[in-house]
Amino acid sequence: MTTDDLHLLTGAYTLDALDVAEREAFERHLRTCSICAAEVAGFREAAARLADNSWSSPPPRMRAQVLERIHGTRQLTPTPTGRASRWRRRAAFALAAGLIAAVAGGVTYLVQDQRVRQEQAARVEAEQRQARIDAVLTASDVVVRTSPVTGGGAITVVSAASQDAAVVVVAGAPAPPSSHAYELWTVRDATPQPAGVMAAGQGTSTQYVNGIAGASLIAMTVEPAGGSATPTLPIVAQVRLS
Repeated sequence: MTTDDLHLLTGAYTLDALDVAEREAFERHLRTCSICAAEVAGFREAAARLADNSWSSPPPRMRAQVLERIHGTRQLTPTPTGRASRWRRRAAFALAAGLIAAVAGGVTYLVQDQRVRQEQAARVEAEQRQARIDAVLTASDVVVRTSPVTGGGAITVVSAASQDAAVVVVAGAPAPPSSHAYELWTVRDATPQPAGVMAAGQGTSTQYVNGIAGASLIAMTVEPAGGSATPTLPIVAQVRLS
């Protein structure tokens, strides 16, 4: 087996498709050939990506890319010799390894693209939330009211009827257990409606509350993390809106 022959075995070696003699010969060659070592490392990395838990469905264009690679790969002419048969097999393995790399590259692209989209969506949402808060704080009819929280700290409600909204700032309140959170409620005609849940185990937060028209007060209770449909007594803080 010549050195040129050994250079063609990277794909088959990566896929564990060599016989014992071929594997031993290739591994001896691999110790002295940096080009083949780099190619094997690249194929192994591509295969590892396919097993990663970030797998996503490949985009439709990938099928066309794979077919194009297949059509562009030279096929060996059939001959009756065993040596030619082995080379056909090795060419197939080399093509398979190349396809692994192509698919893995597509998966990596999809994962990165998804992360970028998520980051962009989160940034847009944060900017929109800040814009709503600023609209309340700068409204001409803004009203500020503050009340103590049971156990310490205070709750401040900055409301603006023109915005039909309020900004609620909770500061220095006793932190509930990590399994619980403070939840806000708007109360109309003695009927409470959920108005936002703070992060679990946190005693300081700023919340935007929309739709305060007709509400007589904003109340706060301690609820299981994630919030409840109805408040759990006692009420630990409340601020009258009218």
